[in-house]
Amino acid sequence: MQIEGVLATLLLFLGHTTFAQNHQLDLDLSWELSSADTNIKVPAQIPGCVHLDLLENGIISDPFYGANEKELQWISEKSWTYSSTPFSIPAEILAATDIEMNFECLDTYAHVWLNEKLILEADNYFKPWSVPIKSILLETGNILRIEFDSPLSRGRQLQDELNYELPGEPIRAVSRKPQFHYGWDWGPKLTTSGIQGKVGIRYSSNAYIDHYWIKQTASQDGGTDLICYVEVHAPENFDGQLEVKIGEYSAIQQIVNLSGSKSISLPIKLPPSFPRWWPSGHGEQRLHDLTFRLSDNKNKTTERATIQVGIRSIELINETDSLGTSFMFQVNGQPIFMKGANYIPQDIFQTRVGQKDYEELLQDAKDCGMNMLRVWGGGIYENADFYEICDSLGILIWQDFMFACAMYPGNKEFVQNVEEEAQFQVKRLSKYACIALWCGNNENSEGWHRWGWQNDLGFIEKRKVWSAYKCVFQKTLPNTVHSFSSTPYWESSPSLGRGDPKHQFEGDAHYWGVWHDAEPFENFEVKVPRFMSEFGFQSFPSMLSINSFVQPEDQDLTHENILAHEKHSRGIALINDYMTRDFGRVPDNFEDYVVLSQFVQAEGMLKGINAHRIAQPYCMGTLYWQLNDCWPAASWSSMDNLGVWKPLQWVVKNSYDQEQILFQVDSLGISGHLVSDMPSPIGTRKGEFQLITFSGDTLFQKSIQLQTAAVHSQTCFQLSFDEIDKIDIEQCFAKIELSNSANGENLRASTYLVAPKHLGLQATELTFSQEKRGNEIEIHLAAKSYFPRVWLTSNDTGKFSDNYFPLLPGEERVVYFTANSDDQIEIKVKSLNELLAE
Repeated sequence: MQIEGVLATLLLFLGHTTFAQNHQLDLDLSWELSSADTNIKVPAQIPGCVHLDLLENGIISDPFYGANEKELQWISEKSWTYSSTPFSIPAEILAATDIEMNFECLDTYAHVWLNEKLILEADNYFKPWSVPIKSILLETGNILRIEFDSPLSRGRQLQDELNYELPGEPIRAVSRKPQFHYGWDWGPKLTTSGIQGKVGIRYSSNAYIDHYWIKQTASQDGGTDLICYVEVHAPENFDGQLEVKIGEYSAIQQIVNLSGSKSISLPIKLPPSFPRWWPSGHGEQRLHDLTFRLSDNKNKTTERATIQVGIRSIELINETDSLGTSFMFQVNGQPIFMKGANYIPQDIFQTRVGQKDYEELLQDAKDCGMNMLRVWGGGIYENADFYEICDSLGILIWQDFMFACAMYPGNKEFVQNVEEEAQFQVKRLSKYACIALWCGNNENSEGWHRWGWQNDLGFIEKRKVWSAYKCVFQKTLPNTVHSFSSTPYWESSPSLGRGDPKHQFEGDAHYWGVWHDAEPFENFEVKVPRFMSEFGFQSFPSMLSINSFVQPEDQDLTHENILAHEKHSRGIALINDYMTRDFGRVPDNFEDYVVLSQFVQAEGMLKGINAHRIAQPYCMGTLYWQLNDCWPAASWSSMDNLGVWKPLQWVVKNSYDQEQILFQVDSLGISGHLVSDMPSPIGTRKGEFQLITFSGDTLFQKSIQLQTAAVHSQTCFQLSFDEIDKIDIEQCFAKIELSNSANGENLRASTYLVAPKHLGLQATELTFSQEKRGNEIEIHLAAKSYFPRVWLTSNDTGKFSDNYFPLLPGEERVVYFTANSDDQIEIKVKSLNELLAE
């Protein structure tokens, strides 16, 4: 279709409000949503999407409730139109030399009409759009109309236009739209459309900074080479200068007779003494003002802006050694063990996610000892709030490009679209100290080589599909990353699938033998890779989350409303298998089943996390699947869609501590390991290992003394069960206590020694009391016998100070709960002893 009057162009800048705030008019308009196919016509909220507007106006029921999702699939098959009310433009804007309309995010196949002239056809969620509109804009009576094609219909059309069949899920693969919108094994299929970002007008008659990006690398003298690349635009014959300054260091470039756009590079050399940014747990997160100033030949400022940047170097060490090929991150020259998780969008409807949601979730991640999150490739490139908070908290980001579990086209139009998207995103994120890696895709290479995607393709089709893969992931994306950033690029995660025997010894790994292949949790301790970028196990969410989508009388594993929120075809069956295998029973009571599913997840994942940390420096990272949810569901997450922590989150908090004693137990014996991320050694550590009966009697003890090392894992105790063959290990637990920990307190840890189903736990009751103090509840717990796991829950989404902990014989513990509401708070306590009782 011919676009009248103007040429639609990609807007490659970091958001107009970053720089020209005086030249940006955000259009705060009233909008109407309609569909000719349905005769629906309702008020609309921008930013937003079709589903939320239909929900707000009572046209549809909550997509998250019950099995409603299934009944709402018709929405994605329709075309939808957003129409604005008439708006006026001030005369000073109309008089500007350059006027353009910009769209922060259009989801996804959009035809934009201004005053009945087609000005833009958009086809990419992941990049903004800009259109010159000076010749079309009126002083009064301007009307915007944005027509969105059905994403499913357009996907089918684009697949049909290819001269070969894409394996996997081609309808989503041909679309530059969040892939999880099409459904996943943890999320709903709600393939929405809409105006998901701001709409505004940028205008100027002076020179201005259009966009920028930065590179920083370590120099040979230990300092930093910082290069700022700035795109300056001037209407005509502009003379002036561009200056960039950080601290006392600056660079200046003269501009002579500029008409149009010009890219200017300004290098700054920072000395070794310049304060560095470090990941959480390894130093301060120092951020510095980086100021851009554009002035004319009379030194009058035409544009000035300040951003914050952290100065650091990041390297991915991928070198051949005697064991295979390493995969290790170095920050400022120091190797760092990465502790974290995989992150997905926090809501299927992204416009409901606000800054507070980012702050709370990312603070939770930091509080649990995380120093890295992987932004998974089936979601979205997150907004500025996300990365700014990560910078301030010291959380590194493994950033996937938005490609996941599919093979993608390689035709000219698609590749150009991808290249423009990649250029925008790499430039946009180049200023953030937290960006540690750009990864081409999630599991595309593994899927092609090991998931049977080639089985139904002929030789020519195979060649076309793989050529497209190489074009995007071995050429376009790495070239873009290397051109516009100093961040490492990794082609595909995992580098080798679990079907390849080398996956334990080279690069990063996704290990799904546990869960998908139903292998025992003990295999986590055997199949340890150089860097674990995915592994996981499912559990149900909190009862708070479950109550939000199903009535109590329908809370049954066979009810359609429950099954609608378990997206894995074998999910419940696998949970039951592991429950029976390790815990010996599947509870009939639904709430007990939910809690035990969470215990199973936590105890199984504990084996994997501990194994990875203990194996350093062979293994230098553990990122479990997954941190969070985008709706209420059974999933692999450690916190549910309400932000409520599951037991796994508490396991992570304990195991990711900077200094911790971690156990490994198998059929032959037990070992205790002191794992430390501390930058310097604590010194000599003394302590004791004990075996204690469930009633509190000591059966075995041995002194421990070791010299600690910095950033290290060392064995502090080993015991063969043959040495204690007269002790019934089903009736006792192990405990290690070491003196002089980093915070001045003794370091303690305990563990049981056999599978939970074999534990001879006593059915004694916990002593439990609580007292409310304002919005805080003080909880007192005491035990006469051994309780391996005690679990507290509430009818409020507040936070416990501690949870999912052992209570040793004779131990008392005080826990605090801070509520989020003024409602009547109910605290419940569950224990492994209770859940295992017949």
